[in-house]
Amino acid sequence: MKQTIHPTKLSGTVQVPSSKSVNHRAIISASLATGTSKIENVFFSEDIHATIGAMRAIGATITIDETTLFIDGIDLTKQSFEDPVSIDCGESGSTLRFIIPILASMPGQYTLTGHGLLLQRPMTPFINMLDDSNVKHEFTTTRIMIDSRENQLKPGEYRLPGNISSQFITGLLFTLPLLREDSKIIIESTLESTGYIDLTIDTLRDFNVTINRNTYEDYDVPGNQSYESMTYSIEGDYSQAAFFLVANQLGHDIELQGLKEDSKQSDKELINFLNILNTTTEAVTLDGSNCPDVIPALTLACALANHPTTIINVGRLRIKECDRLNATVTELNKLGANTIEHEASIEVHPVKSLKGNVEVESYNDHRMAMMLAIAGTVCDGPIMINEAESVNKSFPTFWDVFQELKEN
Repeated sequence: MKQTIHPTKLSGTVQVPSSKSVNHRAIISASLATGTSKIENVFFSEDIHATIGAMRAIGATITIDETTLFIDGIDLTKQSFEDPVSIDCGESGSTLRFIIPILASMPGQYTLTGHGLLLQRPMTPFINMLDDSNVKHEFTTTRIMIDSRENQLKPGEYRLPGNISSQFITGLLFTLPLLREDSKIIIESTLESTGYIDLTIDTLRDFNVTINRNTYEDYDVPGNQSYESMTYSIEGDYSQAAFFLVANQLGHDIELQGLKEDSKQSDKELINFLNILNTTTEAVTLDGSNCPDVIPALTLACALANHPTTIINVGRLRIKECDRLNATVTELNKLGANTIEHEASIEVHPVKSLKGNVEVESYNDHRMAMMLAIAGTVCDGPIMINEAESVNKSFPTFWDVFQELKEN
């Protein structure tokens, strides 16, 4: 689908969709709990449907009632499968990486598939984890096979890198508390995206599971725990709010509702970054290591700031739905921005305005499409975005919301 964006003023109120990160965590926690949980304010996107499908595949009963889920959980310690189980993770890295340790702890034979570049993302920490527990596996770029019929994930000490993805850590944090003995997680390099780990620990605590974080590199995980069912309401998503926060930075007038001021979401850091852009006239350096999902939107804001900006420690953007670092630089430069791509950083020299009458690519990446939509509103002519339907991955109503803001 192609979407044409004309220069326009955006104004009105946006009810921010609930956090995709918290949705994933709450759905999985409820699926592992004894009894029936009620998850409220769910926002359904392709990624969230992937997690719902994955948990259904391993035995959870999940009923959808408008924006509420009723989830009858499974007993992981008693669950096993005689027949092979297939799970389609879509393009959701969270679904894939959160569920692998769960599958490794349940006797069964599992095949995981995905779309786009999902199965090309780094998986070495989990390959090592499965090897250490003698769980049979096969990882290719078209499927992942896990055979835990003979051996399952063992409690013990797990050493993981901190600079690839916090999703590996969260995956283990879901599963290790259910094993019979205590475990420990050691992070062997500086942990990036610490806020996502905080979100995981907070969600698990809500479901009566305890993780003892000594430091961000050292976690004690008591074993023999159990999840408890509960009623849980999902907070608003700073990842999705980012595009509208940047829109306001560029002169639009959008009121955002549903955001939790004391949220642990890493992407809340964007607010601090925008404040820095507004309060300094000299070149600044911003560390994007903890909030990679907001970097395309932040780069747009920097492109029209009053001073040069360097966004550092964002190399992980290269292993998202596309090489998002390269895509951000390439497409903003098509619009007249002056950005320079480095291996793990983006150098941004401000320009007075952006140009229109350009066709740009989303690379079938939802965050690229939404960033370019906001960019198009401040260009000097219309732009056309290819593969605009990519927003369905996380924000399927984005274009409806965008249209309403144009009409106000």
